[in-house]
Amino acid sequence: MKVLYFEFPYKRRFILPKKIIESLPDSLALVTTTQYIHQVDSIVNSLKKHGKSVFVPEVYGSVYRGQILGCSIAKIKGSFDAFLYIGEGRFHPLGLLFNSEKDVYCFNPMNKSLSILGKEERKDMIKKSNSRKALFLKSKNIGILFSIKPGQFSSLQIKSLEEHFPEKKFYPMIGDNIDEASLDDFSFIDCFINTACPRLSLDSSSNRIIDIQEVEELVKNSK
Repeated sequence: MKVLYFEFPYKRRFILPKKIIESLPDSLALVTTTQYIHQVDSIVNSLKKHGKSVFVPEVYGSVYRGQILGCSIAKIKGSFDAFLYIGEGRFHPLGLLFNSEKDVYCFNPMNKSLSILGKEERKDMIKKSNSRKALFLKSKNIGILFSIKPGQFSSLQIKSLEEHFPEKKFYPMIGDNIDEASLDDFSFIDCFINTACPRLSLDSSSNRIIDIQEVEELVKNSK
């Protein structure tokens, strides 16, 4: 069955309040979701009028400059002080925080509020990541989650994991919609490696789902 995706832009124009702009760092990397991507140019102009330096990155897997997707946590390189995320919720900015030492300033166009994700949130993410890594290292039976959704396909080579962790047994698991509740059916699996949407790892209520990037870190650090 074919799936069609449609873009639904937020049609009402919004502006960043002067008071909020003045509270932002001088150099910013601007990112947003599909709903607001068409307003990027006006946001950039507004920031520059108030003396801010703005960098709009090209994020891997995205269609537009400055667009950030929930199904990829990309490292964004550049010379800037912090991220400015335009949108609602914490998932996308937490993805930015996961791969960067920069703080993330989050402006919600719906209620015109500004919040900051930084040191404390990063400390909590590191703590949870370490718990996932610890469980993976002591686990014997590992499920590897592959998704067939566009943009989520992984070319992970199971053989390389088997060579690096010969004491473990790996089980490839392929699906379309993967959710944490469905994984409870596989009670013999001690830990799951997530190669699909990173939301599975970041939003998990337990430490049973470790992201592939975290496994790659373990491999790299053991060499």
